[in-house]
Amino acid sequence: MNRRFKILSLIAGVFLCLGVFCSLSLQAQNQQQSPESKKHVRLSQVQLKAYEGYFSASNNQDQVIQTKVLDNALVFKALWTNAEIRTVPLSDTTFYSEQGIEGHPITVTFSKDAQGVYRKFGLGVYGTWNREKNYKPLVRKEIAHTPGQLKPFEGLYESDTNNGMAIQITEKDNKLVLKQYWDGNEITFLPDSAMHFFCREQLLFTLLFSKDSTGEITRMIAFGSVQWNRAKPPRFNSLELKAFEGKYQLKEDKDDIIQIAVNGPNLVVKQLWDGKEIEAEPRSESFFYCPSQSYSLNFTKGPDGNVVQVLVLNTDLFEKIKQ
Repeated sequence: MNRRFKILSLIAGVFLCLGVFCSLSLQAQNQQQSPESKKHVRLSQVQLKAYEGYFSASNNQDQVIQTKVLDNALVFKALWTNAEIRTVPLSDTTFYSEQGIEGHPITVTFSKDAQGVYRKFGLGVYGTWNREKNYKPLVRKEIAHTPGQLKPFEGLYESDTNNGMAIQITEKDNKLVLKQYWDGNEITFLPDSAMHFFCREQLLFTLLFSKDSTGEITRMIAFGSVQWNRAKPPRFNSLELKAFEGKYQLKEDKDDIIQIAVNGPNLVVKQLWDGKEIEAEPRSESFFYCPSQSYSLNFTKGPDGNVVQVLVLNTDLFEKIKQ
């Protein structure tokens, strides 16, 4: 059976993968919503004003939600995306949105302190958010730098979770450009310190690099928590490339088979169901890429060092057929 490969879509309006690089994304709800499936109450403007303020995520103080009153509703605005959710009160502590986050209904529950002030709210699986007494907008300032200072950060970085995802960092016009291999999307970063970079359009999207004992850049942490390891430049001889050759069978559909062969320094993938061929060049010891089609191959070896499978387009797992 013929099958088209799937391509990852951007996640959370940032880039996404990244699942890799994920952050809370609140969908805009500026229009009037359809009738709520839950019966709501009406609170006075004075009562609603008590919920207004700025609340930061318990696990990331840079993520801040502003709550503000609109008619008989409480609007939650994610300040890192400016997206909003309109909620209606179900009680004096609980608010509800039918559309919610990414189309899923949500219930927000506030709690008071001993003085009767609403100090925090729970947002289901999105955690707890605490009131900020003296909120100040997040500001990041670009420091002086040269292209030569940015060059050491260039290279291929592979996901620490070994899920086949890879990104390329290059210097361009005195900026760092991050390219996502799974979709070709590019994002520009500027330094606010020697090892820390930020995206001007998305201040929470940061890159923190680290060095080894020799002073070489070896790792990068995105969004403050997602780790990527810098890959060593590939140096294959013809015999080593031969190890990737063979037929591979799609794990979830045994009728789909690809054949991989060596062509000079590159690998050629042939889809046996339609004869289409794609040539990919090595970017690391396990990652191959076709720039013109944003087509990626990520190989995995077994305990004996032999290639056992390949992840295509970061979604389709093919297992090598034993000869």
